Amino acid sequence: MRAPHDDTDVFIVRIWREATERDDAPPPWRGQVEHLASQRRLGFTSLRTLCRFIAKAAGLERQPAPDDGESKVSPAPGRKAKRTRR
Repeated sequence: MRAPHDDTDVFIVRIWREATERDDAPPPWRGQVEHLASQRRLGFTSLRTLCRFIAKAAGLERQPAPDDGESKVSPAPGRKAKRTRR
């Protein structure tokens, strides 16, 4: 399923707490993300994994910034840069 604009990616993210029999630890969070255009799905237990999946599916790559060691997101080869609102 593609949105009306080519530069739009649509994801469905579901997050829930897993049931546990232990009273001394909080139940772990679980999740599933689906990229609608490719119909790829991924189960995850960390936000890092979720963000990596979204970045890869959206054609974004993380690159180190030369001045501060932080990372920035840039489009993968062949994709237009997406505008972000502030």
